[in-house]
Amino acid sequence: MKLKKICFALAAMATVSLTVPSFTNHIYAATNSASVANSIEGYNYEIGDDGITITEYTGSSKEVTIPSKISGTKVISIGSKAFKDNSKLKSIVIPSGVKVINKSAFSGCENLESVSLGVNLETVKKNAFNGCDSLTNVTYGGTKKQWKDVVVAEGNTDLTGAKFTYGSSDDSSKSTVRVPKSKKDLTVEYTSKIPFNGKDTVELEDFGTINVTYKDKIYVVDDIKVSMKLNKFQITSLENADEKMIKAVKSLTKGSNGYDFKIKKYTVNEDSDVCVKFNSKWKVKKVKIMLGDDYYTCAKDEYTFDSDDWKLTFKGDHFKGSYVVQDADIIKD
Repeated sequence: MKLKKICFALAAMATVSLTVPSFTNHIYAATNSASVANSIEGYNYEIGDDGITITEYTGSSKEVTIPSKISGTKVISIGSKAFKDNSKLKSIVIPSGVKVINKSAFSGCENLESVSLGVNLETVKKNAFNGCDSLTNVTYGGTKKQWKDVVVAEGNTDLTGAKFTYGSSDDSSKSTVRVPKSKKDLTVEYTSKIPFNGKDTVELEDFGTINVTYKDKIYVVDDIKVSMKLNKFQITSLENADEKMIKAVKSLTKGSNGYDFKIKKYTVNEDSDVCVKFNSKWKVKKVKIMLGDDYYTCAKDEYTFDSDDWKLTFKGDHFKGSYVVQDADIIKD
């Protein structure tokens, strides 16, 4: 049985006797829901004035790439004990927007072997990597000179004692960083079919984690530019990449050379969150579907309604599937 819900605000109510065909009348009282921690699949997080702090990793992957953004907001720090005592973790990629890794964030991750750090990192607090006995490789997006400016507190010898690879040379004139000459030199992994989300645009997180491989090195895409007209996106930023590499990839993926994607129809089924408003003659007046965090109001040519079966059938460019209307879904004028 679906949870009861109110989809539309009711005006001031008077005592009314309604005859509802094949449905039971209900009056629902609005209640304030208790606040809960923000979460997405694999992470709990807090939203601050400057950005997001990852407070806990709830996933089970051995190789983890922390998202650079969540719902369009940058991840700027890793919270205290966020990954503490995670014995499964073998590698971690921390996005370039992260400035602070808080105390004991990765403490006790005994099987952690490799860490990738962004060039904007400013502080690694006490015991952040304490007990990471297997840590042997650290990739830092900046130069050796820039790393010296990062404040690393006590209890992080497992981090500082690992082998470091730097993203670029301190002397740019001597940089030996090779860059791709052709789009064919790149291997790009991403979600190319994006379910319709009720919006006219798509964002970086809609594609999942976008990985770019060049010369056996994997980069995580930090930002993109989307063309809805061409249904393509340009890669405009890479985490932990040399500036020359970013410039080359940005040029190679511009305009019609961008990577293809398509918006696939959202499938409506019995688990969907659907609201229906009827007029006084029990004709459908409005249909809404919850897509992400907001309700999308369907155009009249996006559905048909069978009054015998109380069934909505969806069609058009955005939707497919069907839904049998329940009494808890209905608000009547």
